[in-house]
Amino acid sequence: MSSSTREINCLPWPKHLVRSATGILGTSALPGEKRSRVMVPRCQRMAREPFGRRTICMSVLKTVAELVKHLAFRNALPARPDVAQAYAHVKRDLADQFVDDVYAYAEAKGYFVEGVLRSAAEGAGSDRDADPGQMGPEIQAYYCRGREAARCQGGSGQLEFARIQELTRRFLPEPPAVVLDVGGGPATHAKWLAADGHEVHLIDPVEDLLEVARESSAAQPASPITSITLGEARALPYADGSADAVLLFGPLYHLTQCTARVEALREACRVLRSGGVVVAIAISRFSSALDGLLRRFIDDDAFIDMMTRDLAEGQHRRLAERATYFTTAYLHLPEELEAEANDAGLQAEETLAIQGPAWLLPDFEERWADEAHRARMMDILQRLEAEPSPLGASGHLASGTQTMTGRGRDHISDRR
Repeated sequence: MSSSTREINCLPWPKHLVRSATGILGTSALPGEKRSRVMVPRCQRMAREPFGRRTICMSVLKTVAELVKHLAFRNALPARPDVAQAYAHVKRDLADQFVDDVYAYAEAKGYFVEGVLRSAAEGAGSDRDADPGQMGPEIQAYYCRGREAARCQGGSGQLEFARIQELTRRFLPEPPAVVLDVGGGPATHAKWLAADGHEVHLIDPVEDLLEVARESSAAQPASPITSITLGEARALPYADGSADAVLLFGPLYHLTQCTARVEALREACRVLRSGGVVVAIAISRFSSALDGLLRRFIDDDAFIDMMTRDLAEGQHRRLAERATYFTTAYLHLPEELEAEANDAGLQAEETLAIQGPAWLLPDFEERWADEAHRARMMDILQRLEAEPSPLGASGHLASGTQTMTGRGRDHISDRR
């Protein structure tokens, strides 16, 4: 073993997983003299040890897929000196940026690895703009990093959560209603909907997030989430006309082609009862440009290249060498969300701004902590939410829709 490295809390990788990895990569891909003893860390704690300007970060390889990814990247480096040089540069930058946060360091470095492997696949002939399904490998990896569960607990994420909660309660029928939370992830919204008295069924394509959702449900035994299921927005495991409401808080981000998004909306329409409600959320076309202004990403030439395509096409693609930027997504113009709902056979009622311009406040945390100021902020956002001129300034947009046959006394816009 090199004098500049040493094993930390390691144990042998299970032999059946090693056999799976060698079946994919070949025995020569595995490190060490004894091919049956691939060493991985024992626990999720990460260790960083400086050797002059060098840093080691060891993290858990949870599955054989993670092991295969790690080995594929390592084996690709000798043939790609440009990538090796960029990787060394990224590690130095990230070590400086995340001096006191080893988890963030490992997460950001992992994004770089995933980006390089994706670029290699694209170079082999795959279509970068082909729809990856609701969760392509890069998108899955982004959510498996574990930040989604905490995202709405700090910064302007608190505003996003409060406004989504406010709008959802406005759109939904009174409890108890049967609510499908499609793409519900770690139960950020499913848990409070269940506590409100709804029968909530959570569906998500990321198993790691479903585990978090199960823990959240178990933590509120008086009002658990009714079911938590692995599934995808375009193939819901529910009968026609079985739900009062369908929430799409995420699927429309990552279905990057219009036909796929309409398919997901049409599937939501299929499972709705007459007069049922779909509440769908999209990322605003202008969110990356505004975020770049707020957080000075615009000083980065690579960000400008990425943002230019965001604005022109709505197709957001994170560059491999920019490990901390958001993953593959589609960014909607406000009018597109309504058009897609109508194409799916839904009656689009209104498209509303979720955060409005308030998420751009540089002193947001201080303002949000002041309860009286927070109440006034929420009131102003409600007054502005339907105005078309500032709609694009919001980071996210919400659309409330109904089935075509369900309009009447229960009209969504009467529920203010």
